[in-house]
Amino acid sequence: MVEMLSVMKSYEGVMVLYYDPTYNIGDYYVSCLTWYHPFFNKYEIIAMHVHTTRHGELHKDFIEAVGRKFGLSSLTRIFLIITDMEFNFKNLWANLRHLYCSLHLNRNLKKKLAELLLDEYALCDLNVTFIELKTVQTYAEFDKKLKKEVEEHVAIFATDPEIIEVFMKYCTKKQI
Repeated sequence: MVEMLSVMKSYEGVMVLYYDPTYNIGDYYVSCLTWYHPFFNKYEIIAMHVHTTRHGELHKDFIEAVGRKFGLSSLTRIFLIITDMEFNFKNLWANLRHLYCSLHLNRNLKKKLAELLLDEYALCDLNVTFIELKTVQTYAEFDKKLKKEVEEHVAIFATDPEIIEVFMKYCTKKQI
């Protein structure tokens, strides 16, 4: 944490945090809050949360406590926290933005589509489309590409209305 606070004095960009919860160690769990070091292109653990249940409020309390303890929540600088889809960290700090991890989104999308699709080719095709959508740089580019992909995959979506519903849900999840 000392290194992050030091870097913030000379780096004006967004501070990126990752929260990876609940490594089951036995009768307790360990969740890690890491920070992306912009100068050395590496991740550093800045806080660990040891807890006995997976209850979501514990994680919110932990992130809030870290923000208060180190004064992060009172800064004007923007912090970005990336997590899996277990949490809603909206409004924890005024300067904290919450995004979902695209790897977790992709894994969950594949799982949901596998429940709906019998055709392995269609599943693979939609998965590749999802990955390509995550590489665009602007919202306008994303919207244009998403519309094009939906039109190109109309045959897959026509087999079951729930397919497009699931696909759109995961493709458009950005911030909560």
